Amino acid sequence: MKGRIKILGIGAGNSAYEVEVYKKTYNVPFPLIPDERLALHKALGETRTPYFILVRLDQGGTGW
Repeated sequence: MKGRIKILGIGAGNSAYEVEVYKKTYNVPFPLIPDERLALHKALGETRTPYFILVRLDQGGTGW
């Protein structure tokens, strides 16, 4: 699946510092985004974590 799947982590309630420490501590190989104010978390329906969403990109790779 290499090259076919993109992974992005969201640190719900976490600062940039906390996300960076987590990434280094656990050697996370994909991008992590801090969400200190829970804006993304709320936009996704305030689900419990961990939470996964799969998004299928169109043929041009532009999304949705």
